Amino acid sequence: GILERAAKRAGFRDVVFQFEPVAAGLDFEATLSEEKRVLVVDIGGGTTDCSLLLMGPQWREKADRQQSLLGHSGCRVGGNDLDIALAFKCLMPLLGMGGDTEKGIALPILPWWNAVAINDVPAQTDFYSAANGRLLNDLLRSARDSEKVSLLLKVWRQRLSYRLVRSAEES
Repeated sequence: GILERAAKRAGFRDVVFQFEPVAAGLDFEATLSEEKRVLVVDIGGGTTDCSLLLMGPQWREKADRQQSLLGHSGCRVGGNDLDIALAFKCLMPLLGMGGDTEKGIALPILPWWNAVAINDVPAQTDFYSAANGRLLNDLLRSARDSEKVSLLLKVWRQRLSYRLVRSAEES
């Protein structure tokens, strides 16, 4: 593939690729003095990969790890999804999500979701639209806790969605 060709052009002769969790577990394997069954979970930005591996001294020098790979699975849920969920559940209530108007009508949830959905281009486009800016100003005027809603409007005005989700990641 393209990565193998690039490596060979860069001067590497023997190029071997590993499943991500195998590569992630190699550092841990260096600490083992005997063979163990090891579950390696690699949560990346967009995917989570899990492998059950045999690891230990007898496997360290082997480039081909097929015999040590007991099972592997992956899904398209990764760290970014976790960060977004954390921002939505923990931070957005601080910005007025779940609140209501002075008349007791629940505020719509969609503006808060779109604010943190940084991996969803249509949601971000909607959040930063002029129409949503008008909606946020309307919500600010009618919200029981307008101070919190003003923070969501600040996210909109200063285009802080990405920074907000990163702050959830760092917490």
